[in-house]
Amino acid sequence: KPLAAGLVCLVDRMQEALRGRAMDIEDLEPKKKAQKPKDLEIMGVEELEAYLAELEAEMARVAAQIEKKKAYLQGAASLFKS
Repeated sequence: KPLAAGLVCLVDRMQEALRGRAMDIEDLEPKKKAQKPKDLEIMGVEELEAYLAELEAEMARVAAQIEKKKAYLQGAASLFKS
């Protein structure tokens, strides 16, 4: 049944995409479910500090990727400005 439900969802999204707008490849990709937040109450101070360090490292990684993409977009935009 999960496969059938997924196919119905995919067909619905394809029909919606064809009705009013161009379809992107992202329209066909399955939507990711949001992760449950970790239960911080059961974690000790050292675990919380380690978890915070992981989150800060991930934030830095995301920020670097954003800057990389912005630079790419600016470079592409400058090619079309004349």
